[in-house]
Amino acid sequence: MAHPMARHTLMCLALGLLLCASVAQAHDTWLATSERDVRSGGTSFEMATGDRFPRAEVAPEAASLMRNACTSVDGKRQRLQPERTEGASLLLRVRHGNNAAPLACWVEQRNFDIDLQPALVEVYLQETRAIPSVRAQWEQLKAAGKPWRETYRKNARIETAHGLNASPEQRTAARKPVGLPLEIVVEGDAALRPDSEHSFVVLLGGKPLAGLPVEFVNDQQPLGIWRTSDTQGRVSLRFPFAANWMLRGAWIEPRRGDNTRWDSEFVTLMLEVR
Repeated sequence: MAHPMARHTLMCLALGLLLCASVAQAHDTWLATSERDVRSGGTSFEMATGDRFPRAEVAPEAASLMRNACTSVDGKRQRLQPERTEGASLLLRVRHGNNAAPLACWVEQRNFDIDLQPALVEVYLQETRAIPSVRAQWEQLKAAGKPWRETYRKNARIETAHGLNASPEQRTAARKPVGLPLEIVVEGDAALRPDSEHSFVVLLGGKPLAGLPVEFVNDQQPLGIWRTSDTQGRVSLRFPFAANWMLRGAWIEPRRGDNTRWDSEFVTLMLEVR
């Protein structure tokens, strides 16, 4: 994995070459509970894009949001409402009563198209730990003088700390897949605690996805932990300490019927492990 400073420098070069589109493409997008807006009668979240969690660098545009919702303690679903951009974050809010706090929320963004310069593709493939077949196909295209042309989409989920006080049945309901193109869901009904083993399932189009490299990162220290999903799409980790942990991954594949273009799905799952 590239050193964080080297990665940041390369991404700054990318910004100069490709403007904001490439920065948003190469970075992760996540949902996090907001500490900026603690009004009663609802819960606020910050949606942000950045080179390395938890540093937010770009606020997603509200117009880019497609499907989004939260599942609350009472089992009901409500939409997340974009409110405003503050700094490098888009603030969203879900309104609820005192006894119906959100256990899980999710957002699917629209598709974006991007062309990458060859010098930046290797950084991108390193950061996503692209599978060997993708690298081999890119080498063929590069040798033929073809550019990297891609359509990508971001998918983000969060399980909040409210789940610590919820019942196993409530947590199970909140952890159900919601049909995002690529999503990671918590397996089982246990509360998320440090020093406990937890399993997660990666789903592509609703089906378990084997072979996806998934990185576990957190807001306490810079080193990530990599796992690769098994034949059941499962990854697991014993969280070594309490933190905001984020699972991140990207699935890249040649477009069907046009192997000169790429389609990719990015995914994050934020977890408030307490």
